[in-house]
Amino acid sequence: MPTLLGNILRGAEDAAGSRYGLDALTVYPRMYPSISKPLQESMTRQLDAITLGASMCVSFALILIATAPLIVLRSDAWSLIPVAALVLAVVSYRGALRAAASHGALFAAAFDLHRFDLIRALHYRLPETADEEWELNTQLTEFLQQRGQAADCGISDQSYDHAIYKDITFPTPEQADPDPADEPSADEPDQPDDERSDESPPTSPGR
Repeated sequence: MPTLLGNILRGAEDAAGSRYGLDALTVYPRMYPSISKPLQESMTRQLDAITLGASMCVSFALILIATAPLIVLRSDAWSLIPVAALVLAVVSYRGALRAAASHGALFAAAFDLHRFDLIRALHYRLPETADEEWELNTQLTEFLQQRGQAADCGISDQSYDHAIYKDITFPTPEQADPDPADEPSADEPDQPDDERSDESPPTSPGR
């Protein structure tokens, strides 16, 4: 990438999945729904900080270019405007770099914690060893990248695991759409839970 900011972001994307045999840009859109909400919110905040820092850096850089002649043409306080713009541009860019580094750490954490959620979502059997995980992930990445047949990348040899759906029961048509006649009418008075006695309560004896 032509900028340091771009290099940090690209490096984080490459490192997050490559150590597990995954291509981050390929599998992340499919893994994103499984990422926990706190982690999603933290990543969103860092992306907002990167956008803000980069935008402010560009804005101050444009001010610097527009006001640069003041350094030569004036010798008063106005000549400090380009200097101030330069300082603010540098500060903004450094802030964007720090946010990018934090985002890279969070991006890597998403793969550390949720890469198996991707395998579950695709109904593949979870690997039992690191070697099995690497083989499955490389085959899965190749399959998703080429959008071809599963047999072309060897992933067709992987077995499915649908056990997660065995204990799920779906409602019957009667449960999903109950008969309105079976529901109590709003005009009918509620029946008491216990039968009340017809006898009046005893009164205390007079004094």
